[in-house]
Amino acid sequence: MRLFLMIIFFSPWGFTETVQETKQDRYYPREPAVPMNQVARELVCLQGAAREKYGNDSLMKRDFTTVMVQIYSESLQKGFDGLEMGPLERAAFYSHMIVETGGFTHMSEAGVMSDPGVPSGHNSREKRCALMGLVHGLRNIEATRDKALFPQGRGLLQTTHCDGMIASLHYLRTKEWRLNWNSVYPIGQTCTRDDLKTFAVAYKNSFREDLDPLHVLDNMNKIGAPCGQYISDTGREVSSEQMTVDLALAFWRGQCGQKARTVLRGSDAYCSAYRPKNDTEKFNNDETASRCLTKCVRGSTSGWEQRNEWYLMAKECNQRMAR
Repeated sequence: MRLFLMIIFFSPWGFTETVQETKQDRYYPREPAVPMNQVARELVCLQGAAREKYGNDSLMKRDFTTVMVQIYSESLQKGFDGLEMGPLERAAFYSHMIVETGGFTHMSEAGVMSDPGVPSGHNSREKRCALMGLVHGLRNIEATRDKALFPQGRGLLQTTHCDGMIASLHYLRTKEWRLNWNSVYPIGQTCTRDDLKTFAVAYKNSFREDLDPLHVLDNMNKIGAPCGQYISDTGREVSSEQMTVDLALAFWRGQCGQKARTVLRGSDAYCSAYRPKNDTEKFNNDETASRCLTKCVRGSTSGWEQRNEWYLMAKECNQRMAR
């Protein structure tokens, strides 16, 4: 028995909790444990790997991040399954998601998520959201009526600029990616609420369908904020977590999908510019992929090294969790 307990204690990726009544359990009774989905297992593994590598400097070390992983894992799983994203592409997506959001703590460039010291272990979305105090959306990040809504980034990949958000909404409806909307209505990277309303009318005249039936552009404060709800005029409901995930994956697949699918399989057909310049330097496909996808996600290769470290950890975790 003594040996068994030592193994649990010293195994950072074992994820086994000791059952022990604490003040947290008395005030916030835990629900019976339920199996974690694939995304949750991969992200928990990644948390453990990051603690081993970075210690207290890890972007995913906070308890708050653990709760956010619990909240977003179901929506991420649904999104990944819908796009049939394999383990390498999921690992690449995780690497950019974690850096862009600071481990789920910077879900908008307009502000930082506050950490209310939420106890983990609650399987009900409603209970987790209520404990976080975020039922009505992310505090202190409100879309304003008198100021430009963009270029502040929002969501898992910090989608920036009006045309980027419009392109993501269009992709969700059509699976077509386009950024130039001048033929529909001249809208720039920075826009106001009135600009968006005018564009929405022009879009419907051109495509005979609504760009934004769930009124996302009218409620931008919910993007990146867990525990909110989007409701269409017909009564269709989508959680703010699912919409946040869907928009991020629309941008990922629309803007970067072709590059990701090829370079992660070992081909640099769309990323040859990011191979090592020195012919004597050994070709490293992981580094080429990270350089290329960092450029695609953020517009420059600055910081690709950090994202590559997360990609390598995520790739190892995804392989480990698939066994």
